[in-house]
Amino acid sequence: MIKCSFLEKNSDFTLNLAKLNKKYIISGLNKNYDLKYLKRISQLGFISGEKVSVLRKSFLNKTLLVKIKGYTLLLGVEIAMLIKIKEDL
Repeated sequence: MIKCSFLEKNSDFTLNLAKLNKKYIISGLNKNYDLKYLKRISQLGFISGEKVSVLRKSFLNKTLLVKIKGYTLLLGVEIAMLIKIKEDL
């Protein structure tokens, strides 16, 4: 069975599955969640087209240190699972 690397690179996945120190582009947010949280996430800069990278993950992957728009912030894994990303080409 032949794998197509193009499909794997362009497929969307969530921020909690991102590799460290690699640049990604936000492709959207999971709409099946509370509107209050989605609004706050977008206010922090997590909007479609923005570049994001994961700098560190905690032991047991409970939190992520993320860099976006020139600043860093700490996200819980539950929030990171709401952010859809794809690899930066």
